Amino acid sequence: MLIVGESRKYEVQKNPNVELKLGLFLDEAMSDVSAVIFSNAATTSKVQALATGGKDLSIFVGCRGIKSKTGVVKLMPFATQGLDYQETLLDGLNVFFNPFAKYPLDPKIFEGREIALHNYEPKTDNYQVNIPNEFLYARRCVSPKLFDTEEALNSYQTSIASTKTYKELPLEIWKENELMYMVGKNISCCENYMGHYRGWSILVSLNTTNQRWRALAVNTLCYSYPQFMQVSSDKHMALTMLEEWLSTKEEVYTSIKSKIDEISEQA
Repeated sequence: MLIVGESRKYEVQKNPNVELKLGLFLDEAMSDVSAVIFSNAATTSKVQALATGGKDLSIFVGCRGIKSKTGVVKLMPFATQGLDYQETLLDGLNVFFNPFAKYPLDPKIFEGREIALHNYEPKTDNYQVNIPNEFLYARRCVSPKLFDTEEALNSYQTSIASTKTYKELPLEIWKENELMYMVGKNISCCENYMGHYRGWSILVSLNTTNQRWRALAVNTLCYSYPQFMQVSSDKHMALTMLEEWLSTKEEVYTSIKSKIDEISEQA
């Protein structure tokens, strides 16, 4: 597996009309909040896992984090019959500490339990997570339905087929002339920015060697640095770039947009 970079976004579109702010613990704006306690395992399957009976036909499927001797955490999938499955109330719990909190929450009260502790160090821009061995990352419960007659089965299948499905959310709409900062690094390029223009995605990067800017564009919409790098490696994808390096990202962005205009007009 090759990791080409990471992306951080400080806002996300729930839909093109609603933008939600992220990165809430990156400054003092949320200093009244000491921490966020969250569990993606707090579902009806948690109730089923803790139940003392009625699990004979159930199967629990998920994955846990297994720590090696070097401290590396690897995901270990599991599929366990209900009567043999064990889970605690705290399994899958995450605590995200606010480094700017006025009244910090003491992490010691959570240590030695089945809880993942997340911390952020502002001075070094370093995100740290302490994951206990066998931490529950994900889990779901599969309980087969039994039917006495074929008519009952057909009736159930018909009701499922007629159930309204979830609609897909529309794609994010970025402002046409706005470059969004994308954390990531590829060889000598860093300080990456991405923008959308006429259905293209433009990546503007600073070269650490000559301290000049360059741009690359692909004819599809991307929303993260790794996604852009993956798409740009596709030989079937229309791709264009600036041959020259310029002194500012604004110059590069204007030049690559002009090149996209020429390609669009020719098409």
